[in-house]
Amino acid sequence: MRRNNGPHDGVGVTFKGENPPKLPEGEAWVTVEDRPEPGENQRVERELTAEKYGWRVIDLSPEEIAARNPVRPVTKLTLMNRLLALGKWETFKAILASQSTIVRDAWALAQDIRSDDPLFAANREVFRTALGLPEEEFDELLKPSDDI
Repeated sequence: MRRNNGPHDGVGVTFKGENPPKLPEGEAWVTVEDRPEPGENQRVERELTAEKYGWRVIDLSPEEIAARNPVRPVTKLTLMNRLLALGKWETFKAILASQSTIVRDAWALAQDIRSDDPLFAANREVFRTALGLPEEEFDELLKPSDDI
């Protein structure tokens, strides 16, 4: 329990156990709750009332979840090595050569590939289909090395 001295109580007095001491008029003991552990897609906020110093578990919005789990890039060298291991590197280069100038230039200038890049997303199915890879296998190509 904690002593509530009013709305701007910055210090307070904590009491543990049974039968807290009597307080002056206008003051009261309030329950102090332990902070809960949030779930994977949750956060915890303080909830202060005249009766308790508690916590509220709040589900994250889709934007908050995305901010916590940003899409991480895969390097072009890693992508090349994975395609070589699948015997698909030459096919990939032929597909790339047949693409528009902007796609070829983007490949030449990029240091890494992000699956959420608009240019990549717009051409994803072209590359996946031409490489003859199922969704799951294509997605594996784009995972950062520490995720595999």
